[in-house]
Amino acid sequence: MGSIIFKTIVGIIAGVAVWAMVEPFKPNTLDFNSAQWLGFEAIMTTGWAIALGATVGFLNGYSRGSRTHALREMALGMLFAVIGLSIGKGLGIGFVKLINLPIAGIAGRVGAFTCIGLGMGAGIGYCTFVVRRGIQGAIGGAIGGFAAGMLFDLVGNIFGSMILSAQGVTPGQVGEIGAPGRAITAALMCGAIALMIGIVEALSKSAWLRLELGRNEGKEWVLDKPVMALGRHERADIPLFGDANIAPNHAIIQKQGGQYVVVDQGSPIGIGVNGARVSQHVLQSNDVIQLGSVNLRFITKNVKAPARGPEPGRAQAFPIGGQAPVQPGPAMQPQMPIGQPVFDPTVAVPAQPSFAPTQMQAPMVAAPTLVAIDGPLIGQRFPVTMPLELGRESQQVPLAFDSSASRRHTRIEAQGPMVNVTDLGSTNGTFINGQRVTNGIAKSGDIIKVGATSFRIES
Repeated sequence: MGSIIFKTIVGIIAGVAVWAMVEPFKPNTLDFNSAQWLGFEAIMTTGWAIALGATVGFLNGYSRGSRTHALREMALGMLFAVIGLSIGKGLGIGFVKLINLPIAGIAGRVGAFTCIGLGMGAGIGYCTFVVRRGIQGAIGGAIGGFAAGMLFDLVGNIFGSMILSAQGVTPGQVGEIGAPGRAITAALMCGAIALMIGIVEALSKSAWLRLELGRNEGKEWVLDKPVMALGRHERADIPLFGDANIAPNHAIIQKQGGQYVVVDQGSPIGIGVNGARVSQHVLQSNDVIQLGSVNLRFITKNVKAPARGPEPGRAQAFPIGGQAPVQPGPAMQPQMPIGQPVFDPTVAVPAQPSFAPTQMQAPMVAAPTLVAIDGPLIGQRFPVTMPLELGRESQQVPLAFDSSASRRHTRIEAQGPMVNVTDLGSTNGTFINGQRVTNGIAKSGDIIKVGATSFRIES
């Protein structure tokens, strides 16, 4: 919502700025059908189109995380806004003829402004060559133009007497009082186009990606094209920077019917979904896609991310080589010491002699193992028979290639079939199943992420 409001405010400022620059050059004649007035109005509306197309296009491109996108969409926004304005004027030419008529003047102005707004909005929305965005922009522009047309005469009448007085026009004389109306029109039309483009886009998006780990965390990309490219290239639909391991054209997301499929494009380190390396995968809501050190969550509308509880066994002490303690439930009965008789008071039998407790040997538990599931180490196994330290300077688990890992990143120690994971003050953090931890317990099947590399625990 914050980005929508910001975009609206920028749209209003752009429209009012154009009005402030052009208004001082309005003609002195009151013949509103003269060439001077027609030229003045053409300059004003063209200025609105250029300013709004540039600002909204730049903000939309910048929100994708790439300077190339921002500059490209700013230029295309200006061009398509001017083209849309010309089309809108053509659609509203019939309404323009009604403006100077006594009864139909308001209807003519409303109709003309609605068509102009519709054309401008459609052009700005379509500058990304996505039809749906063009429709969103057309809806926003039409609403803005309609509101501006309705308020133009009202605002002019409210401020008319003050304007005439300031111009030194005596009662009974005729003067031009359209300046406040034009200012309101500029603010309403430009602001409403920006507002409605944002609102309709937010309401109509059905699937998108949210950046959860990596540069620009929290950024979102709506999946509104049949095919969207992910990679380090400036012109990728979803540009991902800050990790040299990500290829320029790393993966794509294709829409196939009602499903979305992520497909690796032959990248050197591959892609992962929920910690498992895949070549392609049909995405389900809340799946996490890993590309190098970047995590992207796939989200569909009306489906929330699953709530995670505390890590199993956290804050419990387990003996090395022993079994995890079993938590008694309501159906569990107290266990008698091994070798002791069970006394039943309902059975009258002589007491049996006690037996000495049998000395039990603690079962041997195999050491847990770290298995790399992505990156250059994929497939390599690292048994946790002693405390392991992971990082770029580690000799036990070589991560010198991983620029996202700190020199001393994480310490891992076996606790029975589980491992205790301790972050060593790393820059990018340590994660268990996508949850950042400073200290936690990981069990068999859990995924530990250190820098750009993920490891699965196997017992």
